[in-house]
Amino acid sequence: MVVCRRLLGGYFKRGIDLAIAMSILVIIWPLMLFVAISIRVDSQGPILFSQTRVGAGCKPFKIFKFRSMYFDSSARGGYQTAADDPRVTVVGRFIRKYSIDEIPQLM
Repeated sequence: MVVCRRLLGGYFKRGIDLAIAMSILVIIWPLMLFVAISIRVDSQGPILFSQTRVGAGCKPFKIFKFRSMYFDSSARGGYQTAADDPRVTVVGRFIRKYSIDEIPQLM
């Protein structure tokens, strides 16, 4: 009986999480589309940046962000970003300032 409650509770929570994520997506998709087009126009390369990071329990997971630097910017310099980093694009400065680059992580 306890196992069934946990299992059903897990499905219920997952359903609520998906409903909230879909609601947010419906509201912010115009912004996401505008940012994606702006990134494409501003510089060459993919619109999204992905990276594998280590999470809870040392389990790796993949993050996705809007790309705010020039494609293949690691060849242009170090890994730390400075305030006036030349690797950051014009659109990248704006989306970083307002944390718009983080939006893909919600989905």
